[in-house]
Amino acid sequence: MAVWQFDLDFEHAEDGRTLSAASTERLMGLLSQSVGPSQTMMREWRYFGDRYGNRVDVVMEPDGSSQVQARLDARADETDGFIRKVCAGAAATGCVLVCEELGITLDPEPNDIRTSLQRSAAWRYALDPGSFRP
Repeated sequence: MAVWQFDLDFEHAEDGRTLSAASTERLMGLLSQSVGPSQTMMREWRYFGDRYGNRVDVVMEPDGSSQVQARLDARADETDGFIRKVCAGAAATGCVLVCEELGITLDPEPNDIRTSLQRSAAWRYALDPGSFRP
C-alpha cells in the first residue's frame, strides 16, 4: 500500500470478507458500469479504476468468490466521486466497508467514508508530504 492510499475492505453480512460468487458477479457488473471495465493486475486479480490511484481490487478464487478492497487516493481531486461509486456498489451488494487502519466498520455512506479518510495517515500525507511521518 502506498502512503497516500486509504484501504477499505468489503464485507457482506452472510459471506464475510470472502464475497460469494453471486455477490462478486453483481459487484463487478456494477463497477463496470460506474467505473469502467476492469483491468488485469495478475491472473486472479482484477481492478477497476486507476492502478496508481483510486481503484477497487477484486481477487478471485477458483469458485468465483472473491475478496474486494477499495483503495482511495487521498491526493486525487476525483476521490469524492470515486467514494460515491464505491458506496453505491457496496450498498447494492449488501456490504459494509471495514477500515483496518482505524479499526472501524462503516456503512456505505459517502460522508462517513470521507470523514474516515480525513482521519487517516493517507490524508495527513496528502496535506503535507514533506513533513509526513508514519
